[in-house]
Amino acid sequence: MSRPHSKNFGQRISEFPTSSSFLKSKATIFWNQHAVPFIKADRDEDGFYALGLVHAHLRLGQMSLLKRVIYGRISELAGPSTVDLDYTLRILNFTKGVADDLQRMDQKERQWLQAFVAGLNDYQNNITEKPIEFKVLDMELETWTEESVLALGRLAAVDISWFTYLRFLKFLDDDKMKAAEDLYLKHRRQSTLSFSNQPISSLEGLLSHVSRSGSNSFTVHKSKSKTGSALIANDPHLGIFAPNIWMLAGLKTPSFHLNGIMFPGVPIFALGRNPKLAWGGTNMRGISTHLFEIPKDQIHQLTQKTTDIKVRWWFDKTRTLRQSPYGPIISDSPFFSAKGKHLALYWEGHRPSNELGSFWKANQSSTVDEFRSSFANYAVSAQNLLAADANGDIGLVLAYRQPVLKDPSKTLDLIKNPIENFVVHQIKPTEHPFAKSPKTGFIASANNRPTNTNIEIAFEYSADGRIRRLNQLLSSKEKFSVDDLKEIQQDVFSPTSKNLSDLISKALESTELNHILTRYHEQLSQWDGQYESDSTGATAFEFFAAAAWALYLEQNIEDDSLRKTLASTDTWKPSLTQFFKESSTQEKSMFLNLIHKELPESIPAWGDVHVQRFQHPLGNLPVIGSRFRVRDYPARGSNETVHKAGRKLSTKKEFVTYGANSRQISDLSDIDNNYYVLLGGQDGWLGSPNVEDQLALWRKGEYFQFPLKIESIQKQFTSHVTHILPKGNSPEEVAAD
Repeated sequence: MSRPHSKNFGQRISEFPTSSSFLKSKATIFWNQHAVPFIKADRDEDGFYALGLVHAHLRLGQMSLLKRVIYGRISELAGPSTVDLDYTLRILNFTKGVADDLQRMDQKERQWLQAFVAGLNDYQNNITEKPIEFKVLDMELETWTEESVLALGRLAAVDISWFTYLRFLKFLDDDKMKAAEDLYLKHRRQSTLSFSNQPISSLEGLLSHVSRSGSNSFTVHKSKSKTGSALIANDPHLGIFAPNIWMLAGLKTPSFHLNGIMFPGVPIFALGRNPKLAWGGTNMRGISTHLFEIPKDQIHQLTQKTTDIKVRWWFDKTRTLRQSPYGPIISDSPFFSAKGKHLALYWEGHRPSNELGSFWKANQSSTVDEFRSSFANYAVSAQNLLAADANGDIGLVLAYRQPVLKDPSKTLDLIKNPIENFVVHQIKPTEHPFAKSPKTGFIASANNRPTNTNIEIAFEYSADGRIRRLNQLLSSKEKFSVDDLKEIQQDVFSPTSKNLSDLISKALESTELNHILTRYHEQLSQWDGQYESDSTGATAFEFFAAAAWALYLEQNIEDDSLRKTLASTDTWKPSLTQFFKESSTQEKSMFLNLIHKELPESIPAWGDVHVQRFQHPLGNLPVIGSRFRVRDYPARGSNETVHKAGRKLSTKKEFVTYGANSRQISDLSDIDNNYYVLLGGQDGWLGSPNVEDQLALWRKGEYFQFPLKIESIQKQFTSHVTHILPKGNSPEEVAAD
């Protein structure tokens, strides 16, 4: 197997089609030096067709892999090790309800989707060389349909509460669940509000890399802006790959004029900017799923069918899919261990909705109020969506169709009784509380609790470090500029880590220290709480916390399986903070005297043990994987800093595989004041310079400007201009734009 075939920008762009039987009029694509396109067309359908061409050109290999994921067909590429994963994906059934979703679209929306799909298919039907993913994994080109595009959108909208079920269902029948509740879920439900409305072989690993489970988003009211107009900043957190899981594009048609961040294969701008509005968001972690235990006298009534799983290098497998009136039987999956219970999964994603239509309306909105009303028919996944408009207003929309139980007080029970307590109705996004231009002059969201509600929204929220730091920074000045927002996005100070470090340092002062503890005490007492790559204090804190957390769990959790589960969560910080704050001096001294044996004597720089690995998913393959690794470099930040770079808590070198992977900032004072950057690059063709050409910008905290004025696009997006003509038109008919 050779390395991916290298192609420069000119070679890549020469493969782009220049004529089409679909088009009714010319479409023009302006490309900048980062292979970011801006599409101009005189018809909406022609613009969406060109958008489909662009997605296929840049990300055909990536999209085709994701398509296999949504249909539970990974084993035909990866072999027998992923059969259980495919089986689970088929039980989850991302395609259920897609046909109903198509029927809910109005005529214009359906035409836009059809045009996009036509672009995808026309591009792949005319390529002369397939992307490397097809060669390595022995994939064939497959026709795209409206249904497969909608299903791909469902993959980006998985329910984060599934992670809670995956972790804790196995502890249901004994006292271990009480320990998990006390040590994990209790801490994760305590969260700072965004606003007050008082008056891959692993399912979890796969979903965490493709679902929008993290992010920072904050917006500044005109009263706190140096330009007198609203500002917004977004950075989604996802798995880190080459190519990036996001891509950038711009579009100008009669109905659309915008740029932004898109999920490959899905024709909506998830984060972005139009002339009068900019938007972004974070995952709310809202419960869109309830698990119901099938009564014993109903088990015989379950319907079932078989599904055949094609397996590469091995015999094909047949599995049984069981269905109940309450949803598919998810406990049949090896990943959803449920102690012999028969559990049905009710998911709002299986019910009719219109996510594409909702976002298309939002993409065309002019005010935060219009933006909110766009999501009336939206269901999953639950998002905190922030917006800023040209009037200077800012807002936060709870884009979440909430399934309400007959007894909503039992929402946080992991398993419900369907006879006594099934879903009785849904709360629409437009019926949830709404924040608009609060007195603080800003709104921030970092996967924290969005606001107080009568019915619990989530099993758990993100740790408080990021939202506390964002609130602190956004309260620190009277006025903010774009440069200020860029600086905030680069921030690597953790108030919660600094607080715990100070508590540990104080405890060490009251303890007799050996040479190892003395060394750590010196580092902790001098550490400023900044996770810079050259900081030894950050390493000392994380190493010490890792050893302390392992000891804490050993002393407080008897069961080994529960201890391992909790060890991989981020409950360590609130738990250790509580211990070092509330325990007696003697208890802390005894605890500290046991830690030194687990501490490495050497304390290297943070970037030496906190390393960013930038690679294609094929980089995980044995033997040939190294051919698909782009580079490793020392990383800044941590799990709880605004500049997020996720890392396993340990006393060893660890790779960052999750965190901030794209950024957007917009100033509503000028439609050209938009700044973007991807961690890595735009092009999915491994061997293209645009796979990693934005990496240098990312590491320096820089961005490129993405204007909206056509005259500005013509001046800045000059690397290439692609004219696509209707079939039969001559090149002489291309007029100057």
